[in-house]
Amino acid sequence: MSWADPEWKWGYGGGKAHDAAFVLRSALETEDSRSEWVVALLNDDQNPEWEVVKLCLALKWQKAAREGRDGGTGGYGDILERMAACK
Repeated sequence: MSWADPEWKWGYGGGKAHDAAFVLRSALETEDSRSEWVVALLNDDQNPEWEVVKLCLALKWQKAAREGRDGGTGGYGDILERMAACK
């Protein structure tokens, strides 16, 4: 999984980003699973996959931007565009 992969296609209804988001949403669909995942990250119980962490943040930022909860002009949309452009 990599944002630099041309097949990643962030923001589209298909591509590796879409597939990875489905896997992540499925893995973190319950409050307990999300809580366990965050605790494991904070305790470094497992070597975190940082691409998965970036995807999780990107999905939250994308949702906030769509709901107008990202601080207005620019907001998280700018960060997501830079991530998708691998900057």
